[in-house]
Amino acid sequence: MNDQERFDAAMRLADFWTGRHDARREFEWKVTLGLWAVILGGISYHEKLGWPRLLCLPLLPVASAVVFVLYYRLWLRPLWVRNMKDRDQGFRALEEAKKVLQDDKYVPILHDHNVVDISWHRFVKDWAMVFQAAATALLLTLFALIAWSP
Repeated sequence: MNDQERFDAAMRLADFWTGRHDARREFEWKVTLGLWAVILGGISYHEKLGWPRLLCLPLLPVASAVVFVLYYRLWLRPLWVRNMKDRDQGFRALEEAKKVLQDDKYVPILHDHNVVDISWHRFVKDWAMVFQAAATALLLTLFALIAWSP
């Protein structure tokens, strides 16, 4: 492979990894907005039905907590981990392409993406994850409070 082919290959890898990241992120937001719409629809539907408030007392807070935990642990966290790994792979491929441009004898090295910091500490500091989790928790709490109010 000549240096142009090595550069093109590294750039295609960077495009692939960033494309995966972007597509997953787009899908993540669509599902999150859909969940928010379902919660708001549930609030509206609950109000229109006029169910007795006492029936909802034990059920809604427990259901809201379960939905939030499932959303947080089985949706947000795994998506964030995959996004971080894909984004890191894209940046690494881009750096390898830059090195090919700087040194025509350089051979790009593909790194394992297990070196990415995917700790919980970093997860809870990501603004998008915090926003999605906080907004979902707020909507679920609002739903439970409306169901409880006399």
